[in-house]
Amino acid sequence: MRVAWRFAICSVVSLVACGSSTHGGGADGNGPPEVHTFVDPSLPANIADQFDGLPLDPGLSLVYPNPGAIIPNDIGSIDVQGIAVAGLEVYRVRFLVDDGNELRGYVPQASWLPDDTDWTWLTGRAAGHTISLSLAGAHLAGGQLVGPGQTSASQPLIVSRDAATGALFYFATTGDQISGNGALQRLELGSRQPDVFMNGATAGSQCVGCHAISRDGARLSFVG
Repeated sequence: MRVAWRFAICSVVSLVACGSSTHGGGADGNGPPEVHTFVDPSLPANIADQFDGLPLDPGLSLVYPNPGAIIPNDIGSIDVQGIAVAGLEVYRVRFLVDDGNELRGYVPQASWLPDDTDWTWLTGRAAGHTISLSLAGAHLAGGQLVGPGQTSASQPLIVSRDAATGALFYFATTGDQISGNGALQRLELGSRQPDVFMNGATAGSQCVGCHAISRDGARLSFVG
């Protein structure tokens, strides 16, 4: 049986149409370029200075996000992920905006999820610009970096001037959805925690896994 539900929300397939325009950063009116730096508490306080000037050879790879990805300026922070290499204990994730603004994270693993404050600053400055994203790593011995380190190729990450207001709907595949454990989840863009939108307990014990959303986001249908 097919059931249709109406709700006022932008669907994942109509994010652009539902977006609103915002102003960019850097050279677009946010003042002179800045460099924001995060250092993991487990690392030496001067690790950023040690990385500056350290020779870097090719050898690291970024696996997420994809090269050339385009993101809205209001999306939540991206968990940058690379492939760790044995013998490298410190990694630097670098977001270099083409207008000179920069966000750097120094962490003990080949991944980094910037906090909300740093990410909001970065996307505000980078809206309408392209970020050069890279990952570098080095060996740490006795509190000192030992070169040469390794680096990935830089890859573009494009930040749109548009905000993607709306939500992403997806089916959570864990649990038995008929009993109410599995569900259609609703994740507002910019949020890290989804809400349960519908499950078997709220849909008359019907399966809500097979679903579709209209392009304008006004209707959701599922096959029970």
